[in-house]
Amino acid sequence: MGNVEDSESTVVKKATATDAPAILELVKEHLKESVYSWLPVSDEKIVDTVLWFIEQDPKTAYLIVVYDKDILAGIVACVSIPLTFTESKVSGELLWLVRKDYRGSFIGKKLLNLLEEWSRLTNHGAIQVGSNDKRTDKLLKHLGYKEKSRTFIKVIDGN
Repeated sequence: MGNVEDSESTVVKKATATDAPAILELVKEHLKESVYSWLPVSDEKIVDTVLWFIEQDPKTAYLIVVYDKDILAGIVACVSIPLTFTESKVSGELLWLVRKDYRGSFIGKKLLNLLEEWSRLTNHGAIQVGSNDKRTDKLLKHLGYKEKSRTFIKVIDGN
């Protein structure tokens, strides 16, 4: 299961409302290891966000899922970010998740390649992708991404 190759059992598609329960499960699994693990989780908010992506113009928001047979193996979601100082746009990755059993397979790279293809087709000048582990950093650098900034988070009490 974990080392699945790109095969007939793999389905890559634009997310639909029927994918929401599987996406909910995968997002909740990943939140435990994310930089936002301390925040309370809202199932309703996750499902609403999935539905929001589905309803958007495909030039401004993108949500793709990869299944191995009936198992959601990974997802990528991004939005178009207008910049305040240029007509160029940046693709901002909001979710790029691969189920633990599938890490080290082709799925993470495949999702990133789809994000890059969407960015080219929608005339984005750059892609912004987050990482919170060394393995992902290594993959991103191998694929030509450059570290340009770091994120700092301060928890505000009561929120």
